[in-house]
Amino acid sequence: MSDDEIDDEIRLHLTCGNEDEIERGFELLHAQYQKPICGWLRRNHFPGMSAEDLKDLWSETLLEFYAEVKSGKYDGTRRVFSDLCRIIQTNGIDLRRKKKSNEKRLQIVGETLRDTQVNEKWRQREAEDRQVILEMILDEVSKLSPKQKVALEAYINNFPESADMQQLRKFTSDLTGVEETLASVKRGLQEGRRKIRNMLARKGIIAPQSEDDNE
Repeated sequence: MSDDEIDDEIRLHLTCGNEDEIERGFELLHAQYQKPICGWLRRNHFPGMSAEDLKDLWSETLLEFYAEVKSGKYDGTRRVFSDLCRIIQTNGIDLRRKKKSNEKRLQIVGETLRDTQVNEKWRQREAEDRQVILEMILDEVSKLSPKQKVALEAYINNFPESADMQQLRKFTSDLTGVEETLASVKRGLQEGRRKIRNMLARKGIIAPQSEDDNE
């Protein structure tokens, strides 16, 4: 059976409206298209993408395409292969953008917690471990007092300009809607960093620091 004939058969299954037929259609497209589409994506758009990321993208693409089929948006006039390529390429771009954003945030967090010991521990971690730590830090930020939270968020979101404390005061004032003092912003940033360091120490990620270590 040719590729076009297989694609036609899959489309018949997907457009008949019967749940069992749709399921059969997805079984066929998974068996027929996973390897060639993932290979096409890596070869033409993301040559360095890991096998794990490709697997996740394929699963996400199937779920998105299934939602289109179930909602009636897919009418069977387009080749399944073409639709899947369109969806997975878009998802791949989103994933790359997200990874770049996370890499930048990881870099910024390392700077935010600048400390020889912290940075050394940070560099020793695998990328997945750093992502887990980042999520822990962002969760801890959400628990800070309003002044600490807004100072840290203003710092992270506007780095490297926010490394200048006067600029950080401006960014923080923009977020709060009031004219913040330099002393208040610096205190909020310092206390926020201290609490995050303490959390990392409690979890054994870094060694505890002395109470009078104020950077």
